[in-house]
Amino acid sequence: MNLRDNAEVWDLIDCPECSTLLEIVDLRPPTLDYANSVVDEEDWEEDWEEDEV
Repeated sequence: MNLRDNAEVWDLIDCPECSTLLEIVDLRPPTLDYANSVVDEEDWEEDWEEDEV
């Protein structure tokens, strides 16, 4: 997979072969990892409240 010349760490990209969402975790050497699911702030607050009980 080729990265853009202006790619930066934490940029999200789609794999052209399997459509998996990946993120750039390092540029030297170029390293990709599965992108973490995005957690809304509301979801995080709900989880925090549940932990307090």
